[in-house]
Amino acid sequence: MTALKHIETVSSKDNVVLIGTVKTDFSKYGLSPAELAFVKKQITADEHIIAINQYSRRVVVYIGEEKKEKYLTLEAYRKAGGRVCGMANGAKLESLTINDTIGNEDNTLAFAEGMVLSNYQFIHYKKDSKKIANSLKTINLHGKKIKNHHVERLQIVTDATNKARSLVNEPVNHLNAVQLAHEFEKLGKEAGFKVEVLNKAKITALKMGGLLGVNLGSIDPPTFTIMEWKPKNAKNKKPYVLVGKGVVYDTGGLSLKPTAGSMDEMKCDMAGGAAVGCTMYAIAKANLPVYVIGLVPATDNRPGMNAYVPGDILTMFNGMTVEMLNADAEFKIFHIGSIFWPAFTHRKEITRSSEIDSKSMEKFKKLHAALLERKVYLGPSGYEVGFVSATHTDKDIDITIKAFKEALDIVLK
Repeated sequence: MTALKHIETVSSKDNVVLIGTVKTDFSKYGLSPAELAFVKKQITADEHIIAINQYSRRVVVYIGEEKKEKYLTLEAYRKAGGRVCGMANGAKLESLTINDTIGNEDNTLAFAEGMVLSNYQFIHYKKDSKKIANSLKTINLHGKKIKNHHVERLQIVTDATNKARSLVNEPVNHLNAVQLAHEFEKLGKEAGFKVEVLNKAKITALKMGGLLGVNLGSIDPPTFTIMEWKPKNAKNKKPYVLVGKGVVYDTGGLSLKPTAGSMDEMKCDMAGGAAVGCTMYAIAKANLPVYVIGLVPATDNRPGMNAYVPGDILTMFNGMTVEMLNADAEFKIFHIGSIFWPAFTHRKEITRSSEIDSKSMEKFKKLHAALLERKVYLGPSGYEVGFVSATHTDKDIDITIKAFKEALDIVLK
């Protein structure tokens, strides 16, 4: 993991990134007249990342990019941090100091976040892993408004993100459902949240037919991991419940995935589960005053053994019966049980689905219709969101966010 440190002073020997604006006086930061003239020329040419090799150290000047929306500005800083990270590793630097000369801690922290996330590697299975490992190990942060707690929080968030990425990158022959549950136990021990893992016998006793049904084609047993963070100073009595998909590999089952390349990345089908586990890690590590429960049902979905087939009737945890018509819709099958589990085990704390009034449903329908009018869609489950053009450009994202705001305004009126 890349280490983040808060420092009070910047040494003239430090490799440094100077974050400033076109109005910043860079003569204060150890640049020669020739270097200052070069920076000025690059700024005039609308360059935002300006690299200077002083031989004894490397200096990068970053002229911050301001966008219409704050989230776009932060993303521009993250991307710039990613580019500078590449430059630092290309120069074989082991440490780099980010110096915020303008006093904007949010933007500077976003820049540092981009650097840390870009410095991530998953190479431990490679024979030459030591040779190809990034050189950058430490990133120092300095600025008038940057405090220790800012840097500590950023370290937690980036560590949690990279832990999730590593779980997602692990192949199924090294990370089956049991091993994934064990990783969550390690996260709980490190961060201080409770972890309970239900094995196949317990899952069977609880009649979690959805998870057991998907698991019928596998030689590896399923798991159901329950994670809980409930500090004494929690601001909420009713827990926030996070449910993450833990399909450690998805072939589609007997509804085998047909398209070329469609299985190549199916080791990633447990990314939702990894995100939930590492979110719990970040919440607990940061000691946030919130009561949160994380649930991850896990198995692989294969066509072997006594695999369930289209037409099978499965009985869920709450007694509901479901006819399975597509083995590749496994997440819908076993998430039914996952969603009902907290409703039955925390009856007094969680609002049951039967208590959702008709007005709330009408508002959701109205939001859905308003979004469709603006070429934004919600998936069939109500939480898959996308832009119809699917081009994923910054302009499209901007249009989508604007459409959401307009649609929500309609609903709230």
